[in-house]
Formats: sequence, C-alpha cells, structure tokens
Amino acid sequence: MEVDSFKYTSRLVSRYYRLTQIGKDLPIPWTPLAKALSQSKFGLVTSGGLFNPEKEPPFDLERESREPNWGNPTFRTIPKDINPKTIGVSHHHINGAKVKEDLNI
Repeated sequence: MEVDSFKYTSRLVSRYYRLTQIGKDLPIPWTPLAKALSQSKFGLVTSGGLFNPEKEPPFDLERESREPNWGNPTFRTIPKDINPKTIGVSHHHINGAKVKEDLNI
C-alpha cells in the first residue's frame, strides 16, 4: 500500500519537501540494551491522538480545523493499567471508531 506523506500538508510545504534532496542516514544505528529487558522501562510515543478521558482533555481538534498547519505540541499520558475500552481518540486523520474497535491497529 502506498502512503501519501503529504496528503494533509499545504501545497507549498508539500512542494518544498518533494523538491528537497534529503539523504537517508544508513545504516540505522542499533544500540543493544545495557540491562535485562525485565529491568528496563519503556515509553511509547505515538501521534495517534490517544488520551485518557478520565484524567485529561482530548486534543484541540477545533483549533486544528481552524488552523490546519498548526501542530499540537501537547501530549497525554496513558497509564499501563488503563482499561483499553476507556481510551479516547482525538485525531482528524484517524478513524477513531476503528481504533476503539481494535487498539492494535
């Protein structure tokens, strides 16, 4: 499946990036874990618009609608023991109903 990385950007931004020669840093650096996985802590960062409606507000979709080039710099925290059925989705470009059906998508 082909992904259009510029679907939601303005024509000017899209044109700029399409004409810019960006080299890839290869090979991708790999850093092995310095300790056992069971002793490690991880954080997952996603741009999926997920939030905990019991503790935090959804992302500002009204402002994003008014200002499509605005990027919301805020974040939400999802505790590891949250009931998956309570997770909210606040994102213009993701079908929230489908995410609610299956968080693994």
